[in-house]
Amino acid sequence: MNKEKNDLWSSLLILAIGIFTVANSLNYSIGTLQSMQPGYLPFFLGCILIALSLIILIKDLTNIFLGGENNNISVKDIYIHLRNRFKVISIVSIAILSFAYLSTNYGLIAATFTLAFLSSLVDRKNTLLSTLITSISITLFTVIVFHYFLGIQIPLWTS
Repeated sequence: MNKEKNDLWSSLLILAIGIFTVANSLNYSIGTLQSMQPGYLPFFLGCILIALSLIILIKDLTNIFLGGENNNISVKDIYIHLRNRFKVISIVSIAILSFAYLSTNYGLIAATFTLAFLSSLVDRKNTLLSTLITSISITLFTVIVFHYFLGIQIPLWTS
């Protein structure tokens, strides 16, 4: 698949995630800028995702329909692309699920390190050393920002 088709499907996926996020954030009170409620951040992040995906979608549709070559996207193209990306999709999904489980059962440090480590394994160019350095750096950054500065309620370690 060429770049326009990849960008097109990526922008459609981001658009769907943005719509889903906005729709689900409306179940919570949004509040104001001075008094943010639980639905505030998801609502505006969803709106940003929708806006960015529409910009990419319009650009890609313009390239596809005004381009000189035949760029029809078939179900077979989607199947081949997803089959080739199954490993990436699986590892990232496992990393996200492990973060959800580990953050409640083992703490922020274990959850963040595992998420970063598994996500770094997806890139074939990463070595084990670069994956470890990246995971440790992201974990330190997360602990400093979210635990110490923002004071989130996830413990660093559980006993």
